[in-house]
Amino acid sequence: FVAVWFPNFFKLTRFALGRLQFELVDFDRTYEKDGRILSPGDKVINMHIPRTLTPFSPENWDDSFAHAAAFFRERLNGAPVVFHCSSWLLSDIHYKILHEKSNVRRFMDRFDIFQFSYEPEGEHHNAWRIFDMDFTGSYDDYPEDSFIRKAYKDYMKNGGITGGIVGFVYIAFFMAIFALAGA
Repeated sequence: FVAVWFPNFFKLTRFALGRLQFELVDFDRTYEKDGRILSPGDKVINMHIPRTLTPFSPENWDDSFAHAAAFFRERLNGAPVVFHCSSWLLSDIHYKILHEKSNVRRFMDRFDIFQFSYEPEGEHHNAWRIFDMDFTGSYDDYPEDSFIRKAYKDYMKNGGITGGIVGFVYIAFFMAIFALAGA
């Protein structure tokens, strides 16, 4: 089911630039932040956070954002550099279960996240992203070999509600990148 992600690499519209992946897309709503307005049809840089063995660190994100801003600058025709992200990694759940110095939370703090969506209680369709397996109905089947896995397992065992992949709509208006990209 994630095979739909790969064709745009072959069409040369989606690119891995350092730790993150990017593509230029049309924004689908109206959004305002600090006097900047995005309207439907405005171009934004959609980003994906692939699961790799490369460290998920601020240095790697900054490098990727800088490369993407430079890479897409000409195609943006003078429009501001804005990054859009829809990911379970931006879930507000992480503010409840992860340490404030965790790289996931540090990553989230760079974004203006304005919409969350959750699965019905007891449904954990995104569990495979964390545990490398679908939810079996038993939390005991989940491994606890990393801090995030243990935190999620404890959270879900205690009735915590997770986000659904279809319902997640996170829009990131990454203001720091304007300075980085010279906009």
